[in-house]
Amino acid sequence: MTNRAGNRTANPNAPLDPSDISDWFWSVIENANQDRESLRLSLEVMPDDDVIRFAMEFKEAAGYLGSHQYVEYLESRSEDNIYDTTCWIVSQGKERYLYVWHNPEAIATCEAEENDEEAQNFVKHMLDSVAEEVLTERLKHRGSQGAHSHLEGYDIVLQLFDDFDRSPYSHLQEYLDTHRGHLLRTAISIAEREHS
Repeated sequence: MTNRAGNRTANPNAPLDPSDISDWFWSVIENANQDRESLRLSLEVMPDDDVIRFAMEFKEAAGYLGSHQYVEYLESRSEDNIYDTTCWIVSQGKERYLYVWHNPEAIATCEAEENDEEAQNFVKHMLDSVAEEVLTERLKHRGSQGAHSHLEGYDIVLQLFDDFDRSPYSHLQEYLDTHRGHLLRTAISIAEREHS
């Protein structure tokens, strides 16, 4: 499920567990070194499925920190602030993420750091939606290949999350592993069914 700010909220049927976010994902985050352009360069050489997997894991990780046990410590509980703060924490890497995971009150300190950084080139250090941008560029480049030329990376990720929410899988990793090799095709099929 996704809220109006575009932040993924965790699957209500699944227990929240930080180990659901893969080591592969955290290594991509770490290698990006909190820099959008570095992340973009890494994602641009990955296959479509890996870019989609990264985007979905990013949203899932941020969504876990958007639950009540964390949000109650935020000064501002607007959807935009929750989204920005949780994405900022994910962008900081696994160590910071797990610290907040195990210490929900620490999200308030992260909110303050994120707000201080906002005045100092905040956007450069936010890694959210880079994967969706890469997917959008790929789809535009392939635009002459048919009906999916109107899709954007963001649509792909949302459609796959909707499919995941309707699936029998309780963990994102199970869904991603089952659909490995055809995530983009699955999203395009969903879009074609919705537009027909």
